[in-house]
Amino acid sequence: MSDPMAELTQRFKAEALDRTDQIEILLSSLASAADPALICDEIRDHAHKLKGAAGVFGFHDFKERASEVEKEASAQVGAADGETAYEGLAPVVGELLAVIPAQ
Repeated sequence: MSDPMAELTQRFKAEALDRTDQIEILLSSLASAADPALICDEIRDHAHKLKGAAGVFGFHDFKERASEVEKEASAQVGAADGETAYEGLAPVVGELLAVIPAQ
């Protein structure tokens, strides 16, 4: 018999990898983006979803880093340009990537 919680945790880990990949892609396009606010909104949405799910599954470090990305992305929505937003987000995204739950 399989453990339903273990299966859900594995699905969360796979989703975390997918969402962090999306955040990395979005971040890499931010510096030259025509509409950096839109990209910051997308990054914020991914981070928000990661934050909520990480808390449910007990990945507290990951949850905290996702929360930081969410806050910084919200703060950068009004950035003067994409390069400024990138400079603000890159360090916190790096911290998030460093604590992705292992598969």
